Amino acid sequence: MNMSILDLVKAQIDKENETEILYIDGIDYLHPEYKRYYDRWQKIRDVIEGQEAVKDTSVRERYLPRLSGHTQTLEGQQSYEAFVGYAELYNATGRTVDAYRGLLNRKLPSVTVPDALDYVLDDFTIKGESIYTFIEQLEVELITTNRVGIFVDYPYVDPDSKLSKADMARMNMNPYATMYPAESIINWEETRINNKIVTSLVVLKEVDYVRLTSVMPMEQITYRVLELDENGFYRQVIIHPEYLNTPSGNSRVQGSRYIVKGTVYPKQNGQYMRYIPFFPVTAQGVTWNMSKSVIEDLVNVNIAHYRDTAFHQKAIAWTASPTAVFSGLPDDVPSVSIGSEDAILIAIGGTAKYLEYEGKGLEDIANALHSKENQMAILGAKILANTAGKAESGEAALIHRAGEQGILADIATTVGVAMEKALGIIAAWKGLKPVKGEIKIEINKDFNPGVMDANTILALGKELDEGRISYESYMYALQRGEILPPERTPDEEKRLISERFKGTAISKETLVKYLDKKDINSILGRDDTVMDKKHKSTEPNMDTSNDDSADSDDAEEDMEE
Repeated sequence: MNMSILDLVKAQIDKENETEILYIDGIDYLHPEYKRYYDRWQKIRDVIEGQEAVKDTSVRERYLPRLSGHTQTLEGQQSYEAFVGYAELYNATGRTVDAYRGLLNRKLPSVTVPDALDYVLDDFTIKGESIYTFIEQLEVELITTNRVGIFVDYPYVDPDSKLSKADMARMNMNPYATMYPAESIINWEETRINNKIVTSLVVLKEVDYVRLTSVMPMEQITYRVLELDENGFYRQVIIHPEYLNTPSGNSRVQGSRYIVKGTVYPKQNGQYMRYIPFFPVTAQGVTWNMSKSVIEDLVNVNIAHYRDTAFHQKAIAWTASPTAVFSGLPDDVPSVSIGSEDAILIAIGGTAKYLEYEGKGLEDIANALHSKENQMAILGAKILANTAGKAESGEAALIHRAGEQGILADIATTVGVAMEKALGIIAAWKGLKPVKGEIKIEINKDFNPGVMDANTILALGKELDEGRISYESYMYALQRGEILPPERTPDEEKRLISERFKGTAISKETLVKYLDKKDINSILGRDDTVMDKKHKSTEPNMDTSNDDSADSDDAEEDMEE
């Protein structure tokens, strides 16, 4: 094992209170990969937030640099302020993120959990958010930064306390999940233990606002350290920066030390844990390996477009309004009124005309803007690239499925895997041992809205009739085509069909030719219920008697009626 965080802790006696203070230096250290990506994440978030964010005085020069004439003098500053005012953010990035989120959630995620975990559907986080809200938040973070973390924890319980089941229910003592955005995961480490690479350290930076001595909230930073100790047991260390009050007492400043506030060893069903219940998630999988955001290229073009709008609008302001020019006016004319009801006297040889812009500069800038708008449209659509609806060979289809139909499908797959891992830990904390398939999360991967047409439905029915596909495959196709609800199972559909034709008696001699005889009973749910495809009555009024002496012809006549 590598050196643990607590090995770096130092002790110092607080002379005023005569107590020992444990502190640590450097807990705010940033992982090299974090420092590499941090500015890129902020750029993406600013553009998504919109024009007010990119024009904020703290960052606006990053997105719209000063020109040579925009000096730090009063005149230069005023000129730059006007230049910023001309710029307009065409927020294709924000709209694209909204579109991707909508496509991923076009159909509600399919969530399968044991009965004992049903509560997570509506109460998955410590804030009481549903599992569906949590999934959507994960998706947005992955689209935005391609980095997010899932942390599973259990409310702290004093080891000496003896809580009844009623007490635990009243206190909501259930494991819960917390999402950490990329900027909050500041440091991490992996270690080889028992010939397997595992997460051995995670440092999370949490920022809250708390009221201390007045009604005014103050920023409170907490560093939550998750690590495996020297014996391989999981523990949490809570660390706060040292804060010093200002002379006025109305505010405080951060000191140079970081104070250790507490250490706890979480237990799972009475046993110490040998793993850290934290999962780093990217579009490429549950991994610490980082890569750029799926929308970063789009963001860069969006910023370039934003800069071009400043030049374009400034050029319009300077050139678009015609300017009246006179020569040969009498010296005693102080001003000139322009309009059809006023006469202007000009000396012999004098002129009167308008100066108007006639160059191609404006057109070139406008063309550049249109070009970047087309680039943004292409970059936004590229993520959705797939071959849905196109004929493929078996090998091509296999390759296509391996690629998961583009980056959005990769995100859907990764979110499903990560959520299943998190639910597995929650189940273990509840003392459950779910078998394979009891916990399953499926995120929508059908990004092409459109209901199946009638011809396709008939073709599928024919394939079913002639025994070339199973009833389950037929159901799956109808669900993908949005003819049947996605959550309906084959058994439920068979039950509904059985209830639809309940009480209908038809002779077995008129057995439908296009349905397999061995499947008809299971589909309709009864031995004596079959329908002749020759009869088209949708609401048959037939004899419900099961008398074996009933004549087949009578039944058919009733059916026609």
